[in-house]
Amino acid sequence: MKTFKEMIVHWSVIRYRVVITVMILFALVCGAFIPMIRVDTDPENMLSPDEAVRVFHNQSKKQFDLNDIVVLGSSMKKTRTGCSILKRLAVSMN
Repeated sequence: MKTFKEMIVHWSVIRYRVVITVMILFALVCGAFIPMIRVDTDPENMLSPDEAVRVFHNQSKKQFDLNDIVVLGSSMKKTRTGCSILKRLAVSMN
C-alpha cells in the first residue's frame, strides 16, 4: 500500500497540468493583493504614540523647533552648469 506522500506525488505527476494551473492561479491571486500593501518605514511610527522615547522625541522637536528635511547632493565632474542640473533634478522630483 502506498503512503499518503507517494499518492500525492503520483497524482501530481499524472495531473501536472492541473497542478501548474492551480499554482499560476494562486500566484495571480496573490499578485492581485500587492497594490493593497502599505509599507510604513517611518521610524517614529514603529513606536506607540505613548512610548517614552517617542514622547521625548516629539517634545525635543517642539522645544528646539526641529523639522524633518531631506537634503540632496549632486557632484558633477563634467563642465555642465550647476543651475541647469539642479533645475532638472527639481523637475524630476515633482
